[in-house]
Amino acid sequence: MSVFVLVHGAFHGRWCFRRLVSAIEARGHRAISIDLPGHGDDERDPATVTMADYVEAVSDTIKSVEHDNPFLVGHSMAGMVISQVAEAQANRLAGMAYIAAYLPQSGESMMAIEARNPAPRMATAVTPAPDLSHVLINQELAAPIFYNDCDDTDIRFCQDRLSTQPGAPFLTPVTLTEEEFGSVPKGYFLCEQDLTIPTVLQEEMVARRNDVDVYRLASGHSPFLSQVDALADGLVDYARDVLVKSGREAA
Repeated sequence: MSVFVLVHGAFHGRWCFRRLVSAIEARGHRAISIDLPGHGDDERDPATVTMADYVEAVSDTIKSVEHDNPFLVGHSMAGMVISQVAEAQANRLAGMAYIAAYLPQSGESMMAIEARNPAPRMATAVTPAPDLSHVLINQELAAPIFYNDCDDTDIRFCQDRLSTQPGAPFLTPVTLTEEEFGSVPKGYFLCEQDLTIPTVLQEEMVARRNDVDVYRLASGHSPFLSQVDALADGLVDYARDVLVKSGREAA
């Protein structure tokens, strides 16, 4: 049995993974989803939340898992978060999986990567505060970008729950080393119909490293809704491949 710690992206909460958690557990594994500080049921003021707060929350979850070496899974913005967590917790992780996520180089912030986005559609749906401490979202404008291949029920469920995003994590560069971050196995679930992080940007991020296994999904930005079975199968397959390569599981 593998354990997956699921970390949501910007403007979201653990609620977005409800079906993926069930799908992973139906395959005989365990999935844990959390609310990052300032998101979902966490009541901290988003304007006060930092990247360090995110990293601490995820690290605390990893340390509490009663299982050796869980897999850390990040969607979208959370690619930045799990990368920085891996730098601090490399020896506690079996691997990392990026789902249509930002995959940074050391010294990059999310916004530095986003500046290379050839089609930054989300810019039309968000409004940063004057002091950049938080970012407001227009739910109706964001939904077609985040959930372009999802059914109406899922769109309504998610749209109504999108909420204000802390600004500091968007602007904070990560500090990564090959000795720590580089030592953790990586899988990337590239979403070919993504309107938030276009395929060309996902491919560019992956191409800058030589240690990433790529899994392609015919989905938009939210495969945990539109391609939940394919994503769950892919995560389980990825985990098995990592464990086989490391000798911790028979082929």
